[in-house]
Amino acid sequence: CFVSINLKTFEFDRMEFEYASEQSEFLVVNDAWHRQWRANVNGSETIILKTNGVFKGIPLPPGKGTIELFFDNSPYKLGTWITVIGWIFFLGGWWVFFFKSKQTA
Repeated sequence: CFVSINLKTFEFDRMEFEYASEQSEFLVVNDAWHRQWRANVNGSETIILKTNGVFKGIPLPPGKGTIELFFDNSPYKLGTWITVIGWIFFLGGWWVFFFKSKQTA
């Protein structure tokens, strides 16, 4: 049975592999599982299973293909915008208070 896997890209929120196998396989990625990780095998979305309690596991069909894993950070965008707007109001309020207190002195 011939199995080959090559890591093409590794970034903090994205990984890409190429693989070839004569039969179905199960890829275990020694990286922390999180519910926001997503996977595509040959362009089709597939499931990521929590493996050994902490790793990512992905079932692979036989043949040649590509695996793309990426972290979906879209649920965090609203929180990021709220934080940025909060800082703008905080710094703006501080700025107004600072200059208003200088004018009265």
